[in-house]
Amino acid sequence: MHNLDWYLRPNGAQAIDQPIHASTFALDKKPFCAINADLVPAFIDDPKEFFDEFGFRKGDDSFQATSAGQDDIEESAHRMRFLAAIEFAHPNVKEELIWSKVNIDSLYSEKMEELIKAGGIPHSMRPYLWPRFAGATKKQAAAGYSYEEVLRQSAQDKPSIGVQIERSLLRTLPNNICFWKKNGTGVDALRRVLKAVAFIYPDLGFCEGMGVIVAMLLLFCSEETSFWMMTALIEEILPPNYYSQTLLGVQADERAARHLMKSHVPDLNKLLDELDVEVSVVIISIMRMKEDEIVEVGRSTRSSADLFNAISQLPQSCSRLLISAPYIANV
Repeated sequence: MHNLDWYLRPNGAQAIDQPIHASTFALDKKPFCAINADLVPAFIDDPKEFFDEFGFRKGDDSFQATSAGQDDIEESAHRMRFLAAIEFAHPNVKEELIWSKVNIDSLYSEKMEELIKAGGIPHSMRPYLWPRFAGATKKQAAAGYSYEEVLRQSAQDKPSIGVQIERSLLRTLPNNICFWKKNGTGVDALRRVLKAVAFIYPDLGFCEGMGVIVAMLLLFCSEETSFWMMTALIEEILPPNYYSQTLLGVQADERAARHLMKSHVPDLNKLLDELDVEVSVVIISIMRMKEDEIVEVGRSTRSSADLFNAISQLPQSCSRLLISAPYIANV
């Protein structure tokens, strides 16, 4: 008999429908003001410790310096331009516009693209615009199952997957207050999402690097939204078979990259061979996602465009590397 208590979620795990003008976050420059309040522990063991707006531990000195004169997480003028663009795209909505009434297709416009490139998605809108732009909202609506159903089914999954996930939980974001205790709300949510993802993608199973992505999503999005975001990332944004056990996608692209190197940068290719450099290792390291580098809070929380641009353009970044290779060879 399996114990199914682990899959039960708090009420805050589901996305909240609210007016587009409302903000999920306080954004008052105080600790934890930029993340889901449900994930923050009710008590902090050491009251002398300091934390930033995203729940990461900070030293006393750095906290004082940061709080004294740091840039706002969200620019009011930029947010107002986003609100105006969204409302302009819904001229027939007479009452106050709420997120469930936002037409996803209407958001794809040159104006919206300009706003995103100019300053990223405003932080208060990330829990709602991330899943819409990533395709997660449409995927959830079209799916023949719910997140709750996946959780129930995944409770019967292979015990070995659960063991792997348990081992990784406290290593995911060890410096964040939401994910450093086994019985914390954040860790519980992280466990459930990873278990659910591993269940619906049996060929993929559990990849430890997923934990960083899921944890970062959980800081800003609901648990349910984070799950559907992962399905969109895996199925729509990330290259196919990059995280399967066979790594077929990586192997195929690695061979293609080697062929391109021989054809377009033969001098560099010859030099690497003479130096006995294992080029395949270098190529795979570039192609495979470095989650801890991509989801660097200093960048991704300031401009969410950085996060998804980096994820979706990783394979293309190899072409830029090959273009610059002749210059590298001459150094």
